[in-house]
Amino acid sequence: MLDVKRALKAAQVPARTHTLPLSTPWGEAIAAAGDDAPILPEHPRPTMRRSAYTMLNGMWECAFSPLHVPLPAQNARDARVAGARPRALNDDEALHAVSTATPPLTFGNRIRVPFSPEAPLSGVNRVLQPNELLWYRRNFELPALAPTERLILHFEAVDWVCAVYVNGQLAKTHRGGYLPFDIDATPYLCPASEAPTELMLCVYDPSDAGVQPRGKQSLTPGGIWYTAQSGIWQSVWYEVVPATHLTSLSLMGSADGSLTVDAQAACAEISEQTPGLHLELTMLDHAGAAIIQATLPLDERGKLHTALTVDNPHLWSPSDPYLYQVKAVLRTHAAEDSARTRDIIESYCAFRTVSIERDAQSVPRFFLNGEPFFVKGILDQGYWPDGLMTAPSDEALVYDITAMNAHVR
Repeated sequence: MLDVKRALKAAQVPARTHTLPLSTPWGEAIAAAGDDAPILPEHPRPTMRRSAYTMLNGMWECAFSPLHVPLPAQNARDARVAGARPRALNDDEALHAVSTATPPLTFGNRIRVPFSPEAPLSGVNRVLQPNELLWYRRNFELPALAPTERLILHFEAVDWVCAVYVNGQLAKTHRGGYLPFDIDATPYLCPASEAPTELMLCVYDPSDAGVQPRGKQSLTPGGIWYTAQSGIWQSVWYEVVPATHLTSLSLMGSADGSLTVDAQAACAEISEQTPGLHLELTMLDHAGAAIIQATLPLDERGKLHTALTVDNPHLWSPSDPYLYQVKAVLRTHAAEDSARTRDIIESYCAFRTVSIERDAQSVPRFFLNGEPFFVKGILDQGYWPDGLMTAPSDEALVYDITAMNAHVR
């Protein structure tokens, strides 16, 4: 068996005496625009689009502070190794640390969210160490909320463990650097007429000193190892929603025309004494014709799982990536002339089936929509010189995809 660590150690890699900064045209445009640059303004969740949302990307305050709890002691073997890295907090220790830390008195840095402090586009260029905490802070003006509305904060990715504070109150802790999470911030808000709402995060991320999933990030990058990154690295945003609203919507179409619909609603206003909920689902083709119009009841837990059928759907393929537009309206059960709209979501779906099947020679092949399909894949590491794991813009992602397509045909 190949000992990967030993093989890499044996490889002769020239010592790096210096590094040269690299940039992309999209990153250069952000740097040139300064604080006013629009940072990833597109809706982060296009399958769950409401008409109004507010991005919180842009310039925040940030600070680094020493970890206020001791790191685990090194074992005897590590203690004998010169330059051995410090041990790291485990999951529970990290969650306790970020939720009990005292915020710094001053925030001496400014950071461009959602770029990690290690990324040049952040403006910080500082590596978070395993014995440190990273802090973020910003204020935003609170929109007017009706008594039946909620303000939901969305974090698309924060690496690795964090605590979120709203107006100085602990609103949520989260673990997992690659998972989005949401917070109903309504209980922590002050009236809109008072001071702006303060949003603050405390982050712990030991990178490769810990055992959490991190890909090829390293505190000592070089060779095949990439620059470590920490903290917020995907968009932060909020939206105002009705107290009873959709929290998820999944539309899975297959080549045979079947469509599996899964939905979940938060039912803050629904009780045994009030009407239940139903979802009015409309699917439109590119000509605007309604392909599906269905009224689907949700159960007493606010869940929906059902299957619909479309005759002769236009199938999705790489050469013809056809998408159907979808509108989902959540309503209460009531007389038709008095049904109350609770929530409206715009989404999309496609019809396709991916499978592994045997061809005419009984060889297992990749099949798309019932036909053999040759896949010529390209390894795109997904690291940007100026944003690391965060693409500087959606245009940069599109360029990557079109450039790859141009070279594989």
